[in-house]
Amino acid sequence: MFLLDTSAIIEILEGTEKGRLIKEIVGNEPLATTALTIHEIVLWEEGASLEKALDFIHTTEILNYDFDSAMMSANIEKDLKKKGKMINKIDILIGGIAKQHGLPIVVLDKDFENIPGIKVIVV
Repeated sequence: MFLLDTSAIIEILEGTEKGRLIKEIVGNEPLATTALTIHEIVLWEEGASLEKALDFIHTTEILNYDFDSAMMSANIEKDLKKKGKMINKIDILIGGIAKQHGLPIVVLDKDFENIPGIKVIVV
């Protein structure tokens, strides 16, 4: 199973070259995303593109931010602060979910590479 970040989902939906590459990478493996990704997509997308995004999300397993992921993400944030490599808060929370579930995360930016203990696939 692969965990898709918001940017990866948007690339797939827009049918970009990166979106096609992501589809190649994940193949027929089950996909997951997070409730936090849904939050981001609802903020950024509107109308038909929002409906298309939500239809796609309904085909994935949706992972929630719970006690265990909160513990993981808090420790991730402490570590990043100590190293002086802070990243955006929602990425830290998503990183906690990825680490909790032991899932590789498919992303477009390298920020997640600063999070120890998760496999990051940067497209």
